[in-house]
Amino acid sequence: MFRANNASGILAYFGAESPGADNHPKNAGKRFCNGKESFCNGVAKCDGDSGIAKQPRKGQRPFNGGAPCVFCNGIALEHSGEASGKYLIAPYGDWKNGDYIQRVDAPAAENLKRNMERVWEKVKSDIENPCPVHYEHPDDEDGEEVPKVVDKTPYGRVRSLEICDDGIYAEIEWLPGFESLPKSLQISPRWNADPLGGDVVRPVRLISIGLTRRPNISRTSFVNNADGNAPNPNFETQQKDPYMDKEILTLLGYTDEEAQMIIDKAEDAPTDVLERIKKALTDKATLENELAAAKGETAEKEKEAEEAKQQLANSKDALKASQAARAKLVVANAVRAGKIAEFQRASAEAILANAEDFEAEEKKIADAPAAVKTTPQTDGIEKGEKERAKSQQDAQSKFAAIVEEKQKAGMDYNAAWNLAKSENAELYGTAYPSNV
Repeated sequence: MFRANNASGILAYFGAESPGADNHPKNAGKRFCNGKESFCNGVAKCDGDSGIAKQPRKGQRPFNGGAPCVFCNGIALEHSGEASGKYLIAPYGDWKNGDYIQRVDAPAAENLKRNMERVWEKVKSDIENPCPVHYEHPDDEDGEEVPKVVDKTPYGRVRSLEICDDGIYAEIEWLPGFESLPKSLQISPRWNADPLGGDVVRPVRLISIGLTRRPNISRTSFVNNADGNAPNPNFETQQKDPYMDKEILTLLGYTDEEAQMIIDKAEDAPTDVLERIKKALTDKATLENELAAAKGETAEKEKEAEEAKQQLANSKDALKASQAARAKLVVANAVRAGKIAEFQRASAEAILANAEDFEAEEKKIADAPAAVKTTPQTDGIEKGEKERAKSQQDAQSKFAAIVEEKQKAGMDYNAAWNLAKSENAELYGTAYPSNV
């Protein structure tokens, strides 16, 4: 379990009486951070090994070093009759507990060791127990969350902490009654912790140790085995026994009753858990593949839509440029014919270039009476200009006829114009020399 550290309240645990003797000042502030409530998820079921009540705890889940988790991988140093021993209580790493992550690192190890030394400096009697070892976690300070029938007997006490390469070890002195505890119990630390940001906390002071079969932090030491003298378990040889979370079992389709039977390893519990997990993983893989395929199809359609959009934009730009060129030619001819004055050239070109119906506007100019009477300066220039204008008009008429033929064949005007232009480049150059 963890509780966020309150520096002013640390010494409240260590006075003439031990913490197990309810030596908590009535006015001491609760040890949390950021207004979080105290909560406890010490083991609520004892597998029939003692008289500890089996009812679920009320309130929020605690940040407890010990409680249900994924794997229980005990290691090294097991009690076999010695008066004391060294045990791994917290391997280095990030250990999830409910919505929080307990970060056990070098600073955490230094904090825990330093605070443990300070605690023992204040102990005046050999019978005091500032850091007890309990069966399970009966020492939560919120009385409403502790079962009415609970074993608060200290079965050991932590004498000191040692920092090693793989984690934090405790020197534990065993007390009378330890030998009578159920076998195959594992270390589970309970501590105060400081918030690091987000949902991450760092342990700062060890409060007690619980002995449980389902610790929340895996890879802590076992303290006894079923036969009392079995070889010490280790990472390589110990069989990993996955702890089934009730919420996961519910998602797999089990009822609350069936889920509890699986957790308790009851004889008549459902035996198809692995099959359901495999099916769930297969279904998950199938859904992921379908999702990936759908995303691929969506991306391809988006690409096609973008290409079509770009083609449309290019087509509009080409049409606009072509219409502007045609407008210049039509207006130039109208100026030469005296139907439009020179000062009207620019505005006439703009109107015609942006006309929605180009042919209708072009016809209006062609049918308009002469507005300006022009007199050629020389006969030669006039003759040449007339011949050139006539040749251009003839070419325009032929080109227009070709475009009209293609329109009759089912093509729209723009497509017909562009195709006629590509197929009759020379004629188009004569008809619209300024566009070439």
